[in-house]
Amino acid sequence: MRKYICKNPGCSKKTSTHWCSKHCHIEWILKETKYILKDVDLQSEYNKMKENRTDSRGVSLHLKHKFKIPGNLKNFRKFLISQGISLSGMDNIYIDEDNPNWSFEEWCQSNKQICCCGCGKIIPLRAVHRTKGIPKYLKNHINIGKHYSKSRKENISKSLTGKKMSNEFKEKRRVYMKDKWKDKDYRKNHIKMQIKINADPDLREKHSQTTADWIIKHPEHIQRLIVINKQWAKDHPEKKMEAAKAGCRALAIKKKKSSIELKMAAALSNANILFEEQWSHDLGVADFLVENKIVVFADGDYWHRRPGVQTKDTRQNEYLKKKGFYILRFWESEINTDINQCIQKIQQLIKNL
Repeated sequence: MRKYICKNPGCSKKTSTHWCSKHCHIEWILKETKYILKDVDLQSEYNKMKENRTDSRGVSLHLKHKFKIPGNLKNFRKFLISQGISLSGMDNIYIDEDNPNWSFEEWCQSNKQICCCGCGKIIPLRAVHRTKGIPKYLKNHINIGKHYSKSRKENISKSLTGKKMSNEFKEKRRVYMKDKWKDKDYRKNHIKMQIKINADPDLREKHSQTTADWIIKHPEHIQRLIVINKQWAKDHPEKKMEAAKAGCRALAIKKKKSSIELKMAAALSNANILFEEQWSHDLGVADFLVENKIVVFADGDYWHRRPGVQTKDTRQNEYLKKKGFYILRFWESEINTDINQCIQKIQQLIKNL
């Protein structure tokens, strides 16, 4: 029920509160402020307050408390401006109405907060954060480095299954990741994570399993990567060989020794022959380097009979012969049936050198 009449003298509307509208409320506050300050020299009072304080916000707040002006500080400051008082010197100092002697700078020092996305940057505080609360993230940092829960990840994956990314979004993501990779902190964290995965066998196994599962589920992406890599090799022939060498060295570090390589290594050590395992050269990795002159390969029957692999093997042989090395290749069947005969061939070649 509308049981009140608007308190604004210029309005006589019935209302459920004391004012019929916000406009009437502000108008009534201005009239009351003018009535209270009709005999007060505002400019002199403002100058007196300004001697003790340097910020105009604190001065206007003290004036409001001194003369018991109704309404909020914002409306009172508008009234002061309408009366010709210049509120210059606005700064970042925030004064609490309950505690006028308390400053915004002290509050900033005691309420430092780091962005929750994981970037490690400090959130710049503003006066409005005193009343509305400090934000948890920097602008546009909500999803950067954020750790989602399992249920949240499942919901995201369900919502994105079957959807294809537009070329525009792909380009935006590519540019974003390129800019992000320039950040030294991001690169350091990425390398630390890779070292952590490689150091822990359980994590390494889990990571390789998830990668294998993803490859099985998305064969079209692998085909696309093959096409991209072939095109890159055509466009950059000078970098192709360097990338191949780096890949071969990385495979040599991570490669597990096969059963025939283990047998050959044991037989060479029993025959007191000096050798070096997994010897890397410019075109790849050799299984054994014997007496710094003979290169020995232990070739599997299935893999090394494939046409693509055979061309690589012949290319390696020609390159190593030009460098002055002697080459011996033993098949898996030869090593498994009679490894002593293989050792005798190596010893005979050493005598003839």
